[in-house]
Amino acid sequence: FKNTKSNYCKLRYAYQLIRSAHDKKGYMQTLALYEDVLPKTDNNPSLIEDWIEGHKAGALMGLGRNVEAAYIYSKIFHNTPSKRATAYQSFTIKTDAEWEACLRLCQSDEERATLYALRANDPNSLAVEDMEAIYHINPKNEHLALLLVQEIQKLEKDLLGGDFNKKKEKNWRYHKIPRKQVGKNLLDLLKLVLLVGEEKKVDNLALWQIAEGYLELLGGDYYAAKNTLGHLRG
Repeated sequence: FKNTKSNYCKLRYAYQLIRSAHDKKGYMQTLALYEDVLPKTDNNPSLIEDWIEGHKAGALMGLGRNVEAAYIYSKIFHNTPSKRATAYQSFTIKTDAEWEACLRLCQSDEERATLYALRANDPNSLAVEDMEAIYHINPKNEHLALLLVQEIQKLEKDLLGGDFNKKKEKNWRYHKIPRKQVGKNLLDLLKLVLLVGEEKKVDNLALWQIAEGYLELLGGDYYAAKNTLGHLRG
């Protein structure tokens, strides 16, 4: 690293140094190398910088600095699609206090929205509350539509096929499907969908309008669903 003049190569040497320290669980050394060698690189923005950030976050987590690590993973989740799955799997917030501390580290509404999106993706989350928070921060946030589809898929598992599904007893015993709060979950999501449709601030408004009719259908309000979807078709 010290003998290399090429900034292109120096960044890659820096990555290997930091990665090697992390892989042998030398977490203090990982952070020391990060502080020492990274400022000595001068390059255009590179994916390797996010790879390095991931090892820094891993070292922080290894030292029990969970909130700082979670914040870095949230930035990787937002900035680097190729590392999104890994960042999501590594993101860990255990308490409300840690959540509030992580929110305080955010430097922008965009970063705060990403935190809510990460939490909403947890299978046990109250996803609609997080979607509402994202919507009020930025109605055009890219995660909203994905979370909408994800929540609808959960409701489909809860509500469809109950009359003829031969595995419904096993579904409840092993997967807790349908969820006990499925009625509330549907109504909460429909309330948000109606708000989005009324305010018309999202880019993909048609998706939310179709979701309104489909949620009415899932909830058994066939008259409302027919009116909503018929109006869209007309």
